[in-house]
Amino acid sequence: MPRCRRLASVPSIPHNAFGRLRRKAMRSRNGFFVSATLLALGALCGCQSATYGFLNLIGLSRKPLVVLHVVKPLAPGSGSLKKVLNPFEPYRALRAELSDELDREVVPDVCFPFQVGPNLALGTAHLAIVSPTDYAAIPNHEQFRVLAVPLDEKGRIQRPALLVAPSDSDIRRVEDLKGKVVAFGPEGNPRTHHAALVLLGEHGVRPRDLSLEVLPVPGSLKHLPNDRGVAQSVINGSSDAGFIDLRAWEQFPETSGDETLPMRSKLRVVAETPPTPDRLIIASPTLDASTSQRIAGFFLTASDRHPQALEPLRCAGFAACDDELVSRWMAIISPTVVPQSAPATGDDAAAENESSVE
Repeated sequence: MPRCRRLASVPSIPHNAFGRLRRKAMRSRNGFFVSATLLALGALCGCQSATYGFLNLIGLSRKPLVVLHVVKPLAPGSGSLKKVLNPFEPYRALRAELSDELDREVVPDVCFPFQVGPNLALGTAHLAIVSPTDYAAIPNHEQFRVLAVPLDEKGRIQRPALLVAPSDSDIRRVEDLKGKVVAFGPEGNPRTHHAALVLLGEHGVRPRDLSLEVLPVPGSLKHLPNDRGVAQSVINGSSDAGFIDLRAWEQFPETSGDETLPMRSKLRVVAETPPTPDRLIIASPTLDASTSQRIAGFFLTASDRHPQALEPLRCAGFAACDDELVSRWMAIISPTVVPQSAPATGDDAAAENESSVE
């Protein structure tokens, strides 16, 4: 069994210390670097869940239900620094309702992707909210049952990315992308990266058939931090085509007097990728069957019983999914995902990047 990289014997950073560091980061002009330091400190000092486990062991605390939230370094333009420093906030109301339902404290904890599997396997955490990409990268992820899947605002358990080109482009088929500059979403995104590669492969287009980037790494795919950036790149001609989440496409105006906004009238949909979900709620195999069933039932009835708690999540509710559907998602994502381990450095990182465009 893999060893957890967060050790119970190492004291965690107190919550009030995290709060002070978060506020300092938000005030700082170099907030990104402060956030990176905060995450590094969190990794060095250990999970809050490890501390709770130690207190439970010596009889000073009833063991809470620990929910892991995965955080990743914030790429420029990819979103709010606040989401990195406090990924728990959107789940606060829902977490309180779950605590009442179980009559048990529910504690959020933060970790890096490679730490999810070991913590769930050891039972130092009980649930994790992960992306399909993170789930696919966990070795032997099948041991961590998917309890529920969030539905987007329109009630969809899964949705595709769209391959778009300029409305006046001669790109009509996926095969027409050979030799073209194609913009992908953030690296690791289940739709605008992994499912996009699957779509290309289904039509005989390999990553190396595209016009690849010289920087930051020669021969790499062109990744942009968000859907708006991809759309603008295609509209202004710096990319010949690009992949956009269907949700973002639906939010773009058809036309607008503001030329800085992406408009659907300037783009044409060429194809759709296979659909994938937004997030998965997965459980530790150490969680007893009764508690697991109660938690699953809580999420599946949340839209009726706790609709206000779902509003911050941009979520219409949660749905169950069977093993066949999960396997279908993993078939889309797993072929292009490198199994999780401690972060690669030096030659290992370079080799991993080269393998991503074979």
